[in-house]
Amino acid sequence: MLKEVNIEDIKEGKVIDKISNEWMLITSGNAKKSNSMTASWGSLGYIWNKPVATIYVRHTRYTKKFLDESDFFSLCFFDKKYLGDLKYLGTHSGRYDDKLAKTNLTLVYQDGIPFIKEASIVIICHKEYAQDMTAESFCDQNLYHQNYKNELPHKMYIGKIIHTFVKK
Repeated sequence: MLKEVNIEDIKEGKVIDKISNEWMLITSGNAKKSNSMTASWGSLGYIWNKPVATIYVRHTRYTKKFLDESDFFSLCFFDKKYLGDLKYLGTHSGRYDDKLAKTNLTLVYQDGIPFIKEASIVIICHKEYAQDMTAESFCDQNLYHQNYKNELPHKMYIGKIIHTFVKK
């Protein structure tokens, strides 16, 4: 069971640690079709006088299509017992089958926005900004070459946090 809280009630360090060490699921789409992907790059912050979440998605990821077509996305964080499910979702594409059906996770909706029921923290965002990262934008070209040898850089999405839920 989830209860809604103010994003400021969640210790930022707790979520930052979960993003980098325990991963998160990014989910976007609608009731007809959606997709989730495991991610370990992202941040929470404040810009344009509002709390926001920033995520980075490779152009090859199937979830990018849903992020580009939708105005909303969710970020879900889990207890460690779901690590196997997150690994599966991070290594299989939903392009050809329902990969979520092969996990212990359940897709549900808040105002038509998909998220995962078993999450311990759910952050629902309204997409405010999206931009491709470019080679020219890197001040340190070594950083660019270390991370993007033969592929395009990520696309960055900034979403205004509109709902935050925690497991009761």
